[in-house]
Amino acid sequence: MQAVFPLFYAGNIEYYQHVLQHDAVIDVGEYFQKQTYRNRCIIATANGLQTLTIPIVREHKKTPIIDVKISYAEKWQHIHWRALTSAYKNSPYFMFYEHHFEALYQHPPEKLVEFTKTVFTKVQHILKQNNSFSFSENFIENAELDFRCAFAKNNPLQSTINYQQVFADRFGFQPNLSIFDLIFNCGPNSSQYLKILKQK
Repeated sequence: MQAVFPLFYAGNIEYYQHVLQHDAVIDVGEYFQKQTYRNRCIIATANGLQTLTIPIVREHKKTPIIDVKISYAEKWQHIHWRALTSAYKNSPYFMFYEHHFEALYQHPPEKLVEFTKTVFTKVQHILKQNNSFSFSENFIENAELDFRCAFAKNNPLQSTINYQQVFADRFGFQPNLSIFDLIFNCGPNSSQYLKILKQK
């Protein structure tokens, strides 16, 4: 069944769990919503959870996400890649997948949607998901299944199905982190983990 989703920055596991279940239409014509995963993701580090936020240039209160520009007042891309490397360099699969993402942080584009679309597409490729997906640049007024207001940060998925995490010995299992966490820790088994969640 076709469903409409927002475009997240390396969306969390719950997000990809639902994307897997549908023929997904990713709406990049919606208005940008601050304080959401549209420009941020959460990873597990040696110091606990860390939020990586892509800074943006806000020209209007209501700006279609397709027009949102990335701010380069600070070198966020270097901060993000350094954080990912530090957090996951000792994970089982970081060395196998880092090349998929490193170049994105070396030469990020002008607009947020260009960056997050590329991340989304690369993740789909790595996960080898069979569901179809497309990007709609025009706002979708009516959707039979609409997930654009789902996946709130204050209502996280509480999974009882754990997988190996780098810092689990310090903090225990951290559920529903960025898809980066799943890929770097589980590698080719990431899709199977998402399918098991789907069945729960």
